[in-house]
Amino acid sequence: MYKVILQTIISLGTSPIPSWKKLAERDTSASAEFLSRFFYPLLGLTTLATFAGVLWNRKGFELEYALKNASLTLMTLFSAFFLSAYLLNKVLVRFFNQPDNLPRVQHFVGYVCSFSYVIQMIMALLPALFFVKFGLLYIPYVIWVGSESFIQIEEKNRIRFMVTTSVILFVVPIFIEKILLLLMPRLS
Repeated sequence: MYKVILQTIISLGTSPIPSWKKLAERDTSASAEFLSRFFYPLLGLTTLATFAGVLWNRKGFELEYALKNASLTLMTLFSAFFLSAYLLNKVLVRFFNQPDNLPRVQHFVGYVCSFSYVIQMIMALLPALFFVKFGLLYIPYVIWVGSESFIQIEEKNRIRFMVTTSVILFVVPIFIEKILLLLMPRLS
């Protein structure tokens, strides 16, 4: 299962056009299967990397701080995924004349967000590799390519879709994290 996740992420990173076409051929009606075989394991790995990164990189053994960081990461990414997919689905229906297809949008958001999760894992474990954050700049291109073959956005609307989706996927996690820190100040 983890091998398939890694292959999917590498494939989307190295050759996104054929990868999106291949992913578009898969059945996207089984949202529960996608969540249990792709998203949840990736979310778990990201949370585990955050936990291990705090223990590894901070002086002293700060288990409480590591648990708080891992909890914040888990709650943020979990909530952001579902809220982003919901918002993007509503945007697609209202502004891009697409059918209401939340499971397909969840697949799209999950595949696109996998890059930011991998970057977050690397940054948690190896913070000295700060330049890895520049990999986030590749996400709009992945959205652009996926908009054609996976979501079937018309050519004239692809830039608007890419910008809208990028804003949703970058802003929603930040917004949720700020709300969680506001509601539970001891997490920070």
